[in-house]
Amino acid sequence: MRGSPRTHRAKWRGRSGAILMEALVALTILTAGISVIAQGFSLGLQASSLARSRSTAARLAADKLVEVETSDLARLSNEAGDFGDDYPGFTWEITVEEADLPDLRRIHAAVRWVRRGIEREVKLSRLLYTATGEEGLP
Repeated sequence: MRGSPRTHRAKWRGRSGAILMEALVALTILTAGISVIAQGFSLGLQASSLARSRSTAARLAADKLVEVETSDLARLSNEAGDFGDDYPGFTWEITVEEADLPDLRRIHAAVRWVRRGIEREVKLSRLLYTATGEEGLP
């Protein structure tokens, strides 16, 4: 036979404090775990956004270099501007400098934008042969 109801209740009262403590510990661990997971998602979203901006800037810089290469090479000069409403917040700068060989120019295309108060930049460079006429390539 079982013990008296009075003995059973006395055992349960002693155990109820332990059950409450176990529940509080489990709830604390669960809260901490959810917090860590939420921070992980937040960092992942930030990294994704930055990668998307860098990818866009690299593509825009490459497009600017192609634009320079297909323009009148005799009029190469330093220039700067923005991309208007198509890419708000992104600006570009083209710099041209002499290279080590005659008729060779080093072209730099820099695209800049501000994210979270920090100015970011992607810079691409190419060498461009600018000779024309008989001395240049056909």
